[in-house]
Amino acid sequence: QNASQNKTESRRLLGTICFENYEYVFKPSRFVEKNKIILPATDEVKQSVGKRACCVVKQDGKRYNAKIERVFGVVDDPIEEITAIAYSYGFTTEFSQDVMKEVENIPQEVTPQDLKNRTDMRNLYFMPWDPATAKDKDDAIYAEKTSDGYKVYVAIADVSHYVKMDNSALGREAFKRGTSGYFGSGVYPMLPTELSNGICSLNDGADRLALVAVMNIDKKGNLLDYEFKKAVINIKRAFCYEDAEKVYLCQDGFDKKYAYEKPLVDLLYEVADVLEKKLVNRGKLDFTSKEPDFKFNKERNKVEDVTVGNNERSHVVVEEFMILANEATARFFKDHNLDGIYRIHARPFESKVVELNKMLECYGVPGIRSITNKEYQNLISSLKNKKMGDYLEDCALKSLTRAEYSAENEGHFGLASRGYTHFTSPIRRYSDLVAHTIISSYISTKQSSLKSKHIEMICAHINNREKAAARAEKQSDYYLACLWAENHMNQNFDARIYKFNAESMILKYNTVEMTLPYEIFGGRMALKQ
Repeated sequence: QNASQNKTESRRLLGTICFENYEYVFKPSRFVEKNKIILPATDEVKQSVGKRACCVVKQDGKRYNAKIERVFGVVDDPIEEITAIAYSYGFTTEFSQDVMKEVENIPQEVTPQDLKNRTDMRNLYFMPWDPATAKDKDDAIYAEKTSDGYKVYVAIADVSHYVKMDNSALGREAFKRGTSGYFGSGVYPMLPTELSNGICSLNDGADRLALVAVMNIDKKGNLLDYEFKKAVINIKRAFCYEDAEKVYLCQDGFDKKYAYEKPLVDLLYEVADVLEKKLVNRGKLDFTSKEPDFKFNKERNKVEDVTVGNNERSHVVVEEFMILANEATARFFKDHNLDGIYRIHARPFESKVVELNKMLECYGVPGIRSITNKEYQNLISSLKNKKMGDYLEDCALKSLTRAEYSAENEGHFGLASRGYTHFTSPIRRYSDLVAHTIISSYISTKQSSLKSKHIEMICAHINNREKAAARAEKQSDYYLACLWAENHMNQNFDARIYKFNAESMILKYNTVEMTLPYEIFGGRMALKQ
């Protein structure tokens, strides 16, 4: 919050409530000032000593005061710590009474009234593929072969039927949150679970309302034509990524267990291969996924292991289908002359590319000659299985600009796309709910209720919320990595030298970075010798 005219300033901080030298003080986790932050000796403060809390800290000159906003559990309780981190960035699992009152009036089953003016697609064998732990399933895929290539269906839960972009409590709360947060192993949803895990989730065997992108592509993956339909679907078989992969690869008898689904799964992989080849040919960038996956013990008070997130081919299958649907959505906005919301990714700044080339030169790797998708694509390919390849790939990634939302279509550099948006996750992203609202409105009335100025305001807000989610995720990952290290003291691990700085070398075990000071070897000169 901005400083006011009387030189007071407020900050919302996460920290610990302590009792020291007969005073109750608040110790923020990230607050370097030496001044004590004094708390009033209220009953709440006295009962909260040793616990984590989120406080509003006010500075008036050299004096600091804190007001408790919320108290969490005791220090070093992993679940409470992640909950506190999430809350400090505006993410919580709780919803107001006004929101829940509105949710109570939403039926948990599709009603006959809901079916009016909808295409019945319950005969199609739609399949959601999601992580094994997912409870909010908002997309399902299906495909058929045609004489020209393939007919591809991407069904997305019709959240806009239940969550309106109006002044309702539910609509305001969805906008305020902007996105769901996934921190540690917890979900901090944009929508109440009665929606995200219930009527808006494409659950096995259930009738669900959906907005379906029906797209014809040729044998090279080019989009021939498309249409969007408000439909009702029924999920025939939901797979987790690992099981879909086993069906395709005929592992553990899954090809026999799911004999009916086997040819359908094979066709989805076939279509994805075609789509991926098209994207690679046009210059899509393919960075190695490095998302950490933290494994807790049964009591969920220790981190036993940390691995890199799943990389089954089934992830790529779903990703390719979603990219196709997202591009069709951007094309829909253009073809119907509608003000739309876009996911844009600008070309890298020349100064960043100069910095990257200097780093590449240090390791004898040819640099970027011109700022094009193909140049970056060739660089990433050349770094695979190379010494320091992981580090240099991270340097290449950091040289890129940050993707964001915009009311103007400026293309997407990373995907080498002329027009791209987010359509496929309205349960967890407000941007997708905006896209759904525009499309549904046009299908029904041949016009959109959203104009460019309104969309610009939405984009500014959800860009900020996306950044907040990224910061919260980074902070929670750091915390969980420290818990893992604490649980594995004096143990041996194979790690890679990842990078160097002035004082130390950085080692990496999976996604965990560890600092090794040069002084352990007697200083830098001793290390060189």
